[in-house]
Amino acid sequence: MTEREAIEVFDGLRKAYGKLKPGDDLKALRTLLVGHVLPDSLGSPFSSALGTLRSVFEEMDRWEHRRSFRS
Repeated sequence: MTEREAIEVFDGLRKAYGKLKPGDDLKALRTLLVGHVLPDSLGSPFSSALGTLRSVFEEMDRWEHRRSFRS
């Protein structure tokens, strides 16, 4: 698998996450926790996962940007 192929595996998720308004992900999570749709024990790990995804997608974007200048 190439780097490009690996990025394409996550591309749909990256695009969907990019369409969210800033902060809406955490507002939605809070609503699900308050409404007991999700147990409180998932609040912190889910919030952390959202932050990690944001960082991963930013790194993927930077990698693509660097590659576009080399091509």
